[in-house]
Amino acid sequence: MLRVLVCQRPNWVSLLTVLTAAITLSACSSSSTPGLLTQADIPSYLGVKLNPSASASEARHGGNLAPGCRAAGNAAFGVPGVHIVTKLTATSKSPAILNGVESCSTTSKAHDVYATFVKYLIGRSVTGVGNEAKLTNLSGTLARGFGIVWRTNNQVALIEVEGPTHDKRITPALVELLARRAAARS
Repeated sequence: MLRVLVCQRPNWVSLLTVLTAAITLSACSSSSTPGLLTQADIPSYLGVKLNPSASASEARHGGNLAPGCRAAGNAAFGVPGVHIVTKLTATSKSPAILNGVESCSTTSKAHDVYATFVKYLIGRSVTGVGNEAKLTNLSGTLARGFGIVWRTNNQVALIEVEGPTHDKRITPALVELLARRAAARS
């Protein structure tokens, strides 16, 4: 479910789009799935709730990152009754949080997948989230968004927080906080 918000960026956008589709997962999230957020992890001020139908919709669009990796879980959180916009080519009217986890057969395979993904990702490394992590600004003219991808042992995961361009609650610090909470379950 590593749904990546597409905006006007250099060539890495196509890689992000591939990864987005690749980590859409095959089942709704479970609170016991390592690397996945639960409702309790989400700050209440955002007003978003777990959306099982959006999670299932994301799951139907997926595949796997690479041979030797499989979908492990996903979660989509949005404002109740509002469609979750999952790419920055559309105007986001409310906040949404997308989270997905891919499990690989070995730690080495997960590292290779992570390294391939972040190779062209513009952003900064983040310490304290898994074994390695990178945060990026995905904001564009139509929406505000930040994403973080990380690897913990044999898993690769992503969280994206997106919303309207004027929503100052959507920050890199929020994305890092959510990633730390999800990664703590890994």
